[in-house]
Amino acid sequence: MSNFYYIDCLLYTQNNQKEVNAVAFKQHVMSSVKTLFGEVGFSRNVDLLTYNPSKQQGILRCTSDHYVKLRGALTLYQSGDCSFRVINSSPVLLSLVSNSRTYTHS
Repeated sequence: MSNFYYIDCLLYTQNNQKEVNAVAFKQHVMSSVKTLFGEVGFSRNVDLLTYNPSKQQGILRCTSDHYVKLRGALTLYQSGDCSFRVINSSPVLLSLVSNSRTYTHS
């Protein structure tokens, strides 16, 4: 079993604000966790592996034992100006590259 879990998520901003950079994206992620679980409730690191500022989409990595907490925090987070949408998640990073729902055989 994998030690890590990977989450592909989008950050929606209100009124199509300017592009959010990687640092601000990560701050929103950590704010969501802190809001739901407090300072001590989620002491593990969350890593931002990739980020696309034009789509405001990033891939996060956390330990597998904290995956449920992170996903819950992202799902329930709704700041005054933004919210998250989880696109896909997996214990295997490579599986986030393709989507079996949209794949067509040629």
